[in-house]
Amino acid sequence: MAVTRNIREYVPAVRANDAGVLLVPSLQLVPAAIPVNIANGSLWYETAIGFRFRVEGTTFTIPTSGGAGGVTTWEDLMSGDTTFAITGTGLTITQSTANAVFTFNKTNVGAGAIIAITNSGTGDDITGNASNWSVSAAGAATVASLVSNGAITGTSIADVTAGATLQVDGNAAGGVDIGSVSTGAITLGRATTITTGGLTVSDTGITVSDGITDLIDNSNVLSGFRLTNNTVTTFGAGGLNTGVALLRSTSLTTGSLLSLQLTETALAGGFYLRCFDVTDGANVFTLGENGAVVITGAGGSDVFTITAGDVVLSDSSLLITDADNAVTFSVTNNTATTANVVAFQGSGVFTGTGTNAFVSIEPSGLTTGTCFDIVSASLTTGNGAVFTLNGMTTGIACQLSSTGTILTTGAMLDIVADSATTAGAGGAGRGLVRVSADALTTGVIFDLSSTSVNLAAGLLADFDHTASGTIVAKTAQLVNVTASRTNTAAAAISDDYDAVSITRTNVVNNAGGTLNAAGSSLRIESISTQTAGTLEDTAIGLEIVFTGGAESQGNAIDITHTGTTVGRAINIAASQTTRDGVVQVTGNAVDSGRLIVADCNGLTSGIGLEVTHTTSVITTGSVVRITSTGIDTGTGQGTLLDLVSSGTTAAEVVSLVADALATGIGFFASLDGLTTGEGMFLEHTTSVIADGGSLFRLRSTGIDTGGATNGTVFDLISTAQVAGVVALLTPSALTTGTALRVVADALTTGIILDLETSAAGLTTGLYLRCFNGAAVDFSIGADAAIVQNSGLNTTVYSLLADTATTLGAGVNDGIFNLSGDGLTTGTALNIGLTEGTLTTGRYLKCWDVTAGVEVAAIEEDGEVFVAGGRATTAGGADAINIGTSAAIKVAWGSGAPTYTAPQGSLYLRTDGSSTSTRLYVNTDGAGTWTNVTTAA
Repeated sequence: MAVTRNIREYVPAVRANDAGVLLVPSLQLVPAAIPVNIANGSLWYETAIGFRFRVEGTTFTIPTSGGAGGVTTWEDLMSGDTTFAITGTGLTITQSTANAVFTFNKTNVGAGAIIAITNSGTGDDITGNASNWSVSAAGAATVASLVSNGAITGTSIADVTAGATLQVDGNAAGGVDIGSVSTGAITLGRATTITTGGLTVSDTGITVSDGITDLIDNSNVLSGFRLTNNTVTTFGAGGLNTGVALLRSTSLTTGSLLSLQLTETALAGGFYLRCFDVTDGANVFTLGENGAVVITGAGGSDVFTITAGDVVLSDSSLLITDADNAVTFSVTNNTATTANVVAFQGSGVFTGTGTNAFVSIEPSGLTTGTCFDIVSASLTTGNGAVFTLNGMTTGIACQLSSTGTILTTGAMLDIVADSATTAGAGGAGRGLVRVSADALTTGVIFDLSSTSVNLAAGLLADFDHTASGTIVAKTAQLVNVTASRTNTAAAAISDDYDAVSITRTNVVNNAGGTLNAAGSSLRIESISTQTAGTLEDTAIGLEIVFTGGAESQGNAIDITHTGTTVGRAINIAASQTTRDGVVQVTGNAVDSGRLIVADCNGLTSGIGLEVTHTTSVITTGSVVRITSTGIDTGTGQGTLLDLVSSGTTAAEVVSLVADALATGIGFFASLDGLTTGEGMFLEHTTSVIADGGSLFRLRSTGIDTGGATNGTVFDLISTAQVAGVVALLTPSALTTGTALRVVADALTTGIILDLETSAAGLTTGLYLRCFNGAAVDFSIGADAAIVQNSGLNTTVYSLLADTATTLGAGVNDGIFNLSGDGLTTGTALNIGLTEGTLTTGRYLKCWDVTAGVEVAAIEEDGEVFVAGGRATTAGGADAINIGTSAAIKVAWGSGAPTYTAPQGSLYLRTDGSSTSTRLYVNTDGAGTWTNVTTAA
């Protein structure tokens, strides 16, 4: 029985989820007028009545199953006919909520599929989500990716979609078994092993022909490639094609069999190669950062063996640490005749001493053994050891030094020649110990010193010089002896000895000969040093005593020196520290006479009175002091110091020379009470000072500019915190001259101008400021920030190095060197212009001065212009070089390319007129080029 009624229903569309499951949502009914847009043949469901079919217009038919009521369940609806035949465009179900479109629930535990699809056509059984995945009628599934928590079996799972991640063909009989267990493992081959989540290949292995095996691993906790063979024992010990891992090539020439690549700037303690001992849990061999090789090795065994060839170390050090009782370094050469067996050479200016000597041998544990042993049993007329020091000046050819207590049987130098009988009998220049110094002039042949406190009756040396014949002029002393005795014991010692006993004889026994005798027959020096205990030295080096009264009218010392060039009548050198005076003259009875008279009437280029101080530091004393409490300061003419010079060409009227002054003050003036006066006033108002003259000149040749001393020629110090100007230079009338000039022609590593302040304290202040009267043109502020304000249309910066030839040819160098080693996200060089106003200007221009042309540039909008100074070359020429050592190039020229370039380089032809003559690619790294065919 058919019943009609008016209803309005909403039926979501039937759809399939990504897994291919058909979802049917629940149907919701709202009684209302029948919507006119319901198509004929549509199926509707009302909760009170059941299902309805739209017949036409607003008429609905209620299907029944034989009873008077309507159909209320799907089972009643489908009981009469379980086949749902659709013609036309098919069935479309739309779901607008988040619920599933279809839900299938199979409660029967028996056999039977939830969905069975029979497709007699050529299309896919299922097409999902705009064809992103599908299942064909043949059973082939196409997916973008496959995730399975269960088993997927079959004869073929094929990927036919570009960009997919999985394509497998085969079966479990020996090809492919995907998801054999719930772990989702993949096993290839005939093996029975299944690896959880991994890949296991056995028996047949994997073969890749003419392809690349590319493993990409982003894990930091797992190995990207691992080869394990814990059963191998002797395989790979020798023979061809053996080894747990084998890389082989019989055709390799200049390539690499194995290449290990890392980023050196990122490598910090890592390795290119590591060999690890599993038993000891330590590395036995590593190839690390910058190619550093570390070999653990085993004591007493050969670790590095080279059967032939030389070992060359460039800019390297060789450090050997040996822990066994065997030879550490051994050299055997039974074929060498004139070549060095062992050679140590170095042309650098070496200054190392002691343990840092050029060759250092230090057996610190040596007691009774021998430190250095040279055995040359066959030596006859050769030399056992030769020291050649042709350039030595103040050095020592051979030095023996010991701080140990040498007993009676010990010696610093022991020469044994007990079998010698006539050695030295041939005359001068021979002997068991032979020293030859034929060219000696002012030097010393022997220097002997001893600090022995037990030297009593012994002698430091016993020398005898007897010369007869044609002799040369003797200028230096024959023997130089220094005696110093320090008593450190708590006892009184009474010394009574002659430091030196000298007999000098000058004889002339040839009427035609001449002997010019000079020097000293006796030189006396007395040194007293008190560091502990009590020392009272009242000894007199030379004592002359005149006793008498008025009858004693002679001179205690009468010295006549008739020399006309060099030499002094009296030369006194004293090193006393607390003496009242080195030379003391007392003449209290002198009133109107002269206490000291020095007549220098014949003086021309000499010095009338010279007081020199060159050694000790003056603290509170004075080299020259004049003290008077009775100087006439009124109308009289008395002066404390009177310097009178009437010469017109004198070099210096007053000259202060303190060449050896170290930490003292050359000239000091204390003017604490000065307010409006001048501490020093020099005035010159009349004649013109010519070139070379100076009103005020400071000169020094020994200023210390290194270390922490910071010595200066001219030092201005001001402690005022708000001083307007510490030093002021005001050449107000200067027009074309130079206000300030600094000349340092001999400067090498020094500094011409040094501006220093606390980096933390300088914030808004400036190191340097150039002010034009209205604004600051140029300034250098904190952190070397440079500000240049130029309103002129001229060159702002000009760097001239026209005489440079090879400057900048080295690594990381150039005429202009911009260094920013610590830069990370910043910019080394920024060139900022306004593109809106830039027309024919340049960001960067390279100019050939000789040819007068622009050769390269970075122009407007970043356009790059290169090779502007090179004419078109037939066959090609460089335009752009790319990569290390120009690994690839872009060349250009006229005609077919004959230019030699790296493989892969491009050649642009200027006269190319066809599709195959405009562009070429180099194919062999030489002169072979292949044309690139263009579209037009």
